[in-house]
Amino acid sequence: MGNAARKAIGKILGGEIAAYRRLKHHGSGIIFVFKVRGDARTYLLKSYRERKFGRQEAKNLQLIKHIQLISKPTYFGSTNGFFVQEYIKGSVFQDRLNKNRKADTSAYFTQAVLELVKIHTAASAVKQPTALRSFTEVLLEKRIRQAIRFIKNIGFPAYHKLSGRINPAWSLALENISIDSLVATLRVNGREWFLGHGDYKPNNLIFDATGRLWVLDWLGMARAQPWYDLAYLLLQAKPQEKYLRLYLARMHGAGYLKKVSFASAKKLFKQGVIFQQLIRAKSNAPNIKTGNDRHYIREFKRSMDGLVAVLASAQ
Repeated sequence: MGNAARKAIGKILGGEIAAYRRLKHHGSGIIFVFKVRGDARTYLLKSYRERKFGRQEAKNLQLIKHIQLISKPTYFGSTNGFFVQEYIKGSVFQDRLNKNRKADTSAYFTQAVLELVKIHTAASAVKQPTALRSFTEVLLEKRIRQAIRFIKNIGFPAYHKLSGRINPAWSLALENISIDSLVATLRVNGREWFLGHGDYKPNNLIFDATGRLWVLDWLGMARAQPWYDLAYLLLQAKPQEKYLRLYLARMHGAGYLKKVSFASAKKLFKQGVIFQQLIRAKSNAPNIKTGNDRHYIREFKRSMDGLVAVLASAQ
C-alpha cells in the first residue's frame, strides 16, 4: 500500500494502519482490506485507475448513505481518489453458483430478488435525485451500437481464429435486434424511474456468516428502469419466470408497477435480457483476442448463445 493510500486513510478515519492486504474479486477497482490501530472493525479502501470512477462511486455511496433499508456497506468518506467503506466478509453468490451447478440455488435467487425490490423502491428516499446518472435514449443507443460493433469487429474475428468457425445464428441474432425496442424499454421517462444498481450480478452479491445478503460495487447506480437490473441478476437463473413473478408480486404489493401485467413484464424483461447479453458479449470480446484465458471465450459463447435463445423465445 502506497503513501497516498495511507494518507487517505488517515484523513478519512483519523488513524494509522495496523494491518492490510490486497483484495481481489471483491467488486471493481483497486482494493485493500485493512485494520486501524485501536479499532476492532475491518475496513475496505478502494480506488480506480481512472479517478473519475472513484469519484462517481463515492458520490453514489454518499447519496444513499442514509438509506438503511438497503444492505450495502457503510460508507465512511473519500479523498484524493480513494474512498473507505465497511468490509463485508462472506461468500460471493457467483462462487456458490460455480461450485455446484446442479445444486438448488432458488433460495439465493429469491433473496437477491427481494433485495433488488428494496433497492428499486428506495428511489423516493434519494435526497438529490438529479445527482444520479440517468439511462437516457442517447446513452442507451450509444451503448447498444457500440456493443454490436465490438462483437462484429473484435469478438467474431477473434473467436473464429481460435475455434475455426462462427455460429451463423449469432450473426443473424445481431441483425434481428430492435434497437428502438431496447431503448423504449430501458430509457427513463421523466419522473418514472427506479433506483438502479447498474451492475446487479452474482459477482457483486455476498452472503455473510449469518446468511444476510450484501450488495457491493455501486459505481453504476443510476435512475433506471427495473428490467436492466433484474435481467442481469437472472441470466443464470432457471426458471427465470419464477423469479420474475416473485419480483412483480412484491413490486405490486409495495404499490409499484401496478399497471404492468405479468404478460407485459415478460416482454419488458426479455428486452432487458437481450440488452444484458449484448453487453456481456461486448465486455468479453476484447479479452478473447489472445486466447490466453478460456474464461472469456466461454463467456463470449454463452452470451451469444443466450442472445440467440432469448430472441428465439415466444413473443
